[in-house]
Amino acid sequence: MKIIADNVSVYYGKHKALEDISFDVSSGEIVSLVGPNGSGKSTMIKCMAQIHKPSKGKIYLDDRDISKISLKEVARLIGYVPQNFHYLFFSTVMETVLLGRKPHITWSISPRDLEIVQNALNDMGISDLAGKFMDQLSGGQKQKVHIARALAQEPKLFLFDEPTSNLDLKHQMEVLEITSRLAKEEGSSLIIALHDLNLAFNYSDRVVMLRGGKIFAQGKPGDVLTPENIKEVYDVDTLQIKSDYGTHIVPIKTNGRQKA
Repeated sequence: MKIIADNVSVYYGKHKALEDISFDVSSGEIVSLVGPNGSGKSTMIKCMAQIHKPSKGKIYLDDRDISKISLKEVARLIGYVPQNFHYLFFSTVMETVLLGRKPHITWSISPRDLEIVQNALNDMGISDLAGKFMDQLSGGQKQKVHIARALAQEPKLFLFDEPTSNLDLKHQMEVLEITSRLAKEEGSSLIIALHDLNLAFNYSDRVVMLRGGKIFAQGKPGDVLTPENIKEVYDVDTLQIKSDYGTHIVPIKTNGRQKA
C-alpha cells in the first residue's frame, strides 16, 4: 500500500501546525518523522490516522482519498499507536490486543483471530502477560501491548507516534527491530515519529525532517541527518561516528535558543 500526503496543512486558528507537507511511503518502506517538539510530527501522524482533518491538501491510500474511505475500512488498513493511550483498567492484556481484530470480526471471534492475537503477543515478547490486567503493567509493558494490538489488526500501514517513549534502551531496539522486520516481511508501510535520531538513522529507509510545521529536508537518513541539518533544526552540534554497527549521532553542545 502506498500512502501520499499531498500539500497537507493544518491550522488551529491563526496557528499553522502543518504547512504544505508532501511526501509518500511505499509498501515495505519505513519512513521516520523527526523534528523538535512542536514541529508537527504527531499532527501529521494523526492526519494520516483520520483523527485530524487537514485544513488544506489531501491524503491518499493507493490513489484513494482517505477522507472518502469508510472508518471501518480505514481501521482494517491502518494500525495506529498513539503517543498517549487510554485503556480499560479491568481489561486483560489478551482482551486489549484482541480489540485489534475488531475491524475484521463479523459475527464471533474465530480460532484464526485468537491465533493472530497470540502471534502478536509472541512477537512483542509479552505472551506471559496475557492474563494480567492493564492497570497491573508498567508504562513500557502497556506500550508493547498497544503495539501488539496494532500488529493484530494486520494493517497495510502502521502509524506509530513515539512508540519507544516509555521503553528502556533494550526494548526500544526490540520494538524497532520487530516492527521493521514485519514491515519488510508483510510488505506493510511504516511511518514512525521519533525523537531519537540514532533510531531514525539506523532503522529508516527515509527520513522526513520537520521544523515549524514545514518539511526542512527529506531523503535517505545519511542525506537528511547530517550535522549541518541537525544544527540548523535542533540548534545542537553533533558528531557522527560510523562503525560496523551503524552510524551513531553524538550530541556535543547546544548553541543557544532553538529555532522555531
